[in-house]
Amino acid sequence: MGDLTAFEEKLFDSLKKLIGPEEFGRTKVLGAAVSGGADSVSLLCALAKIKEGLEGGSKKELPEAGQKAKGRPFFPKIVCVTVDHSIRPEEESSGDAAFVKSLCQKLGVECAVKKIERGAVERLAAQRGKGVEEAARFLRYQKFEGFAKESGAQFICLAHNQNDALETLLMRFLQGSSAAYGIAARREKYLRPLLDFSREQIEEYLRSQKIDWRTDATNSDNKYFRNKARNLLIPFLDQNFEGWKKALLAGGEKALFEDGAVEAFLEDRLLAAGKSPDFFGEEDGEGLSFSAGLFKSLPVALRQRLLYRAAGKLGLEERLPYSFVRTVSFWPEKDFKKTLAAGLEASSKKDKVFLKKIKKEATESGFFDIIVGKNDAESSYVLRSRAVGDEL
Repeated sequence: MGDLTAFEEKLFDSLKKLIGPEEFGRTKVLGAAVSGGADSVSLLCALAKIKEGLEGGSKKELPEAGQKAKGRPFFPKIVCVTVDHSIRPEEESSGDAAFVKSLCQKLGVECAVKKIERGAVERLAAQRGKGVEEAARFLRYQKFEGFAKESGAQFICLAHNQNDALETLLMRFLQGSSAAYGIAARREKYLRPLLDFSREQIEEYLRSQKIDWRTDATNSDNKYFRNKARNLLIPFLDQNFEGWKKALLAGGEKALFEDGAVEAFLEDRLLAAGKSPDFFGEEDGEGLSFSAGLFKSLPVALRQRLLYRAAGKLGLEERLPYSFVRTVSFWPEKDFKKTLAAGLEASSKKDKVFLKKIKKEATESGFFDIIVGKNDAESSYVLRSRAVGDEL
């Protein structure tokens, strides 16, 4: 370990902390999602350097995870995945994938290139109504899940850093999101060991190691919400509000702890009411329902958490406005008959409140398209709403 840089030592410590010593010892395959940008390139190169440092550069067959080869500790096999979203011109997006593949060859790391069909991101964004960024993320994680199964990766490292955490906190605050605690360092198989690293530290590491990276041209396009925060809001805050980054990160950490407490309080109250701790509502026809008795027993904050749970269970695809949640959470003290938002309908009848997902109906204004197959446009068609992968 003596040959590792301070950056690599810190990354290794972060990784072990996120996985845990016992689980780390059982980990055989560790994935890394790499786009070609500075953040993910630093992640991949540092992981490869840590593995080489631990194993002394041995190319011999390695033992099972957690064991040692000739007195040297074992580091999991590293595998890489890069996703081509097909949003930018072909030469740019495929160029990034080729760059990552070439880098992996130099490092001796297996690389899988996953390509999203051109136009699929835009079509999904139109369907879900959450924008191109969210649609790209949704499809990207689908590719990650497939990659994990194919490669046997027990974890996938993502390259979100401290700057990403700040941007996310600002964005969620401006959106009025309930998840104001930013980016989680670990979510199931997904790890973010660079969250305590600034973008400046990352680029300094790459320059010191003489490692090149790619720059995504869309990073300067301020039609994307994140780019607005990164390119417009953050420079303004830097210039006018000294210490804002430290304060915001501290606030996000506090919110994360409070979020955990709210979840624990809800589970305790549900158990006291004779419900399962993961209760999300009573199945009622095509939707879910809550009794007035249960709602009355809960503080408003816990009622709202329960409503977000129910929306997730019903498969809501759009962001649920707080105004909707607020209206329903004040029931039964403040009665309402019916309210609708983001494809979710809530109605109150007697001693119950009902939630159900509403299917969007077509209108004469053109919400339907004629969807046809590639080779049988003249022979058959079906009238329905557009779906990802359709050809017009």
